[in-house]
Amino acid sequence: MLAQAYWSLIVGLGISILAFAPVLIWQYRRYGSFFAGRLLWTVATFVYVSALIAYTLFPLPDTSGGYCEGRGHTLILDPTVYFIDMWHHLRGLPLLQIITSFDVMQMVLNVLLFVPLGMICSDFLIWKFWPSVGFGFLVSSLVELTQYTGNFGLTSCQYRVADVNDLITNTLGTALGYLIALLIPRFVESPKYLRTRRHLARPVTRWRRLAGMFLDYVILNIVILATGLLIGMVVVADKLLGLHLPLQEYSKWNPVLIFVMLEIVILWSAFSGSGASWGQRIVWLKPEAAPRWKLLVRAISVQGVWALASFRSDSLTSIVTLWVLFDILWVCFDPRGLSYRIAGLQLVDSRTLSPGGSQTTARAYEQKTSS
Repeated sequence: MLAQAYWSLIVGLGISILAFAPVLIWQYRRYGSFFAGRLLWTVATFVYVSALIAYTLFPLPDTSGGYCEGRGHTLILDPTVYFIDMWHHLRGLPLLQIITSFDVMQMVLNVLLFVPLGMICSDFLIWKFWPSVGFGFLVSSLVELTQYTGNFGLTSCQYRVADVNDLITNTLGTALGYLIALLIPRFVESPKYLRTRRHLARPVTRWRRLAGMFLDYVILNIVILATGLLIGMVVVADKLLGLHLPLQEYSKWNPVLIFVMLEIVILWSAFSGSGASWGQRIVWLKPEAAPRWKLLVRAISVQGVWALASFRSDSLTSIVTLWVLFDILWVCFDPRGLSYRIAGLQLVDSRTLSPGGSQTTARAYEQKTSS
C-alpha cells in the first residue's frame, strides 16, 4: 500500500507540473485572476485520481504460467454475501480482533477511498449533494467494470472481484466526504462568484508580471517545438516520398528558421492590438497607449534577444540567459519589468477603461456591493 501511495504522489505531482501552465491560463481567462487555493485543489485532485487508479487497479498480477487457468469473470451482485462471509470468518473472535481484521479494514478502506471524492465535489466543484453522490456511484461503477473486464481486456484475465458491496461502500464514502466538507471552512470561492468578478481591474503585482513572463516563454517554446516538428515532418516526407529536396544544409538552416518563427510571433504581438506580449494578454496586462516604435522596443529588448538563443551557440546562450535572468530579477523590484523600462512604457490592467480615467477595481466593487 505504501508503494501505491508513493507512486500516486509522484504521478499526481508530475501531472500537476505539466498542467500548471494550462491551469494558470484557465484561471486568468475564466476568473480574471490567479487563485492559489484552487490550484492546491487541482493538485490534490490529480494526486487523488492517481491514488484511485493505483489502489483499484494495481499491482498487476503476473499472468504468465497458469495464473489465468480456470479464472472466469466473477461478479457478485448479492450484497449479503460479503457480510455472511464476514460472519463465518469473525464469529467468536474478540472485539478488537474483529475491528482490526482484514474483512472489516477492507470495508472501511473502501469507504475512506471515496471520501476525498466527496470533499472535492463539495468544496472544489461546488456541486449539490445528490449530484455528488451520483458522481461517486458512477466512478465506482467504472472501477468495478474495469475490474470485471480485466482492465477492458488489457490483462489476460480478471484478477480482482467486481462486487456490489464495493459499489455501496464507495458511494457511502462519497456521501460521507461531502458531509465532512460541509463541517470545515471552505477556502476557495465558487466558480460562479469568481466569474462575476472576472471583468474587474486588479493591481499590477510582481507575481502577476512573472506569471505573464512565464506564459510568454511557454508560448515561445511551443513555437520552437512546433517549428522543429514541422521541419522533422518535411525531412521524413522527403525520405519516404523520395522528393530529393535540398536538405543537405538542414542542420545549418534549422536554427535560422526557428529564430525567424520566434521573431514573427514576438513582433506580431507588438504590432497587433494593445502591443502587449501574448503572456501579458493572458494575465490581463497591457501597456498604456504608446507609439508602435516603443511597443517594438518592448518586444525586442528581452524576448527578441532571447530568440537569439535558438542558434544554440554556447557563448551566445550564456549571455542571453544572463539577460533573461536579469529581466526576471528586475521585476522583483519594478513590476514593469526591464523591457517596459527600456521602452519607457507603463504597464496597466487591460480591464482599465482608460489610461488615466475611471475604472472599476476589485476592491471598489467589493465596497460597492457590501454597502
